[in-house]
Amino acid sequence: MPSNHITVQALSSLLRRPWFDRLWVVQEVKLANVRSVMLCGPDEIRVTDFLAATIVLDNKKGTNPLDSTALVGAVERIMKPLGDDPFLEVLQDLRSQKCSNPRDHIYGALGTAPPEIRDTIKPNYRASVAQVYTDACVAIASATTRADILMYCQPASARPDLPSWVPDWSDARSRLSDFQQAAGMSRSATLFAEGHVPFMSVHAVRCGTVGIVGERASGDPSTRLGTVREWYRACADVEAQLGNVFDENTFIRTMACDELEERTPHQGFPPLADARSLMISTLGLGLDNSQISGPTTADMASLDQIFRVSGSRMFRTAGGYVGLTSAEVRAGDILVVILGCPAPLVIRAKGPLSTLHEVVGPCHVVGLMDAEALLVELPDYRHVECLPRTFGRMAFFYRDVRTKAMTLEDPRLPPLQYTWVKLNRSLTSADPVNASWYRNEETGEEINGDPRLEPEALRERGVKLERITLV
Repeated sequence: MPSNHITVQALSSLLRRPWFDRLWVVQEVKLANVRSVMLCGPDEIRVTDFLAATIVLDNKKGTNPLDSTALVGAVERIMKPLGDDPFLEVLQDLRSQKCSNPRDHIYGALGTAPPEIRDTIKPNYRASVAQVYTDACVAIASATTRADILMYCQPASARPDLPSWVPDWSDARSRLSDFQQAAGMSRSATLFAEGHVPFMSVHAVRCGTVGIVGERASGDPSTRLGTVREWYRACADVEAQLGNVFDENTFIRTMACDELEERTPHQGFPPLADARSLMISTLGLGLDNSQISGPTTADMASLDQIFRVSGSRMFRTAGGYVGLTSAEVRAGDILVVILGCPAPLVIRAKGPLSTLHEVVGPCHVVGLMDAEALLVELPDYRHVECLPRTFGRMAFFYRDVRTKAMTLEDPRLPPLQYTWVKLNRSLTSADPVNASWYRNEETGEEINGDPRLEPEALRERGVKLERITLV
């Protein structure tokens, strides 16, 4: 680790060079081998050694002498060798990289794409940006049999000629959370159609209609705390009017996107009790406005580290679900869980009598994050723990708190039909973020989703699936 000021400044200046911001260098670095070197003036270093150094710096969270873990982390992401991360994660990392032609947010990543996706995307710089992004989304969704692309949509800030279901890959956006399985291991069964208005047809479960929408929490700490306090009071007041007890823990878990020790153990996240104490004390919950004092700098740092509220807004459905989203949600919007999409989604009807819908954006809703809309709510004695799997994926374990036993098999699912067997297959970059492989022993068919979560199987168990057309 560097110790003197000159070395630290030199490292900081190096990592801020425009080279690290360029999109086209990413695939060059990711495809580098052990003999590849980086040159800077008369100096050189092996790419592998440079990556190792950035990883060391990134792991020194809180003691990083560069005082910029975000900078080091960003460099580490683009320098990381090509592995089996889902290809969509690579595209997500490239959204903040710079290029002169926005089409290169797709074409500049093809060198890192798996053959199943790369071979279906032919560079065409005469096509519009919207056409390039749309074609890429169709190719990815078809190859992965998922609707994961919807997690990256923010139509309110996207290019006006893009369908609402197509992310603007030139707009740097981050997701609320990486620990989501709202649709379990389901496949999407998505249909696409070109035309004047390209559409995407998905299977979905309606989970409620948005009733209350809070103000967007700004980046200013002094106003952000007041906004979150109003969110809390709005939800608590509704529950009081209905004669219900307000579930503070669910509200707090939502604000943290459930990135807490109970759900994501051994990964440095605080327990729910600590998050609850911090929110209650910092927001002055239970106190009159005149009794609330301003938070300390340390409190604000802790709040921003635990809670994902900056730039987001809270909403509550008429049925009581509380959600967090960065999208421009409105009262009357519809909360859905879509087969093959890990995050719940807010959508909006194109008109009072229209059968077409627009994507508003993804959200985090405690009570929908573990396939409750497709199955049933887990009993109190079971809960989900998210543990690292491989290459940017998480494994969702089901723990029985009575026996401490853990299993990857969702206890809410019925037994597999005798014709199906689960395969012990390693995942590749062609697989979606949530995937498991199964084979039908009679037909030889192999699929990367749970056959018990296919549309027909869900309908047979009484799940109210419907086809929704997104434009």
